[in-house]
Amino acid sequence: MLMMMMMMMMMMMMMMMMFQALEKMKSDWENIHFSFVPYKDTGISILSSPEDIQVLLDDHIVKTTTMKGSPFIEPFEAAVNEWDGLLVCRLT
Repeated sequence: MLMMMMMMMMMMMMMMMMFQALEKMKSDWENIHFSFVPYKDTGISILSSPEDIQVLLDDHIVKTTTMKGSPFIEPFEAAVNEWDGLLVCRLT
């Protein structure tokens, strides 16, 4: 019985950690500012410093993919799938 309770507690902790990680990823994007600069004399603006944004995006895609493979995903699978769709622009 004690072993079962310990396993349940561990599962609850894992789910809470995954939920917190998802919320942290969402909040990371709230502080991102996309700056654009003119590109030569073309009249077109391009994203300045895309490297930092690409690193954050790649990191979040890896974390989200890892979450999707977790056996503890079920309670918030829809939220993780929605977030994954936003990260890789697969909105359905």
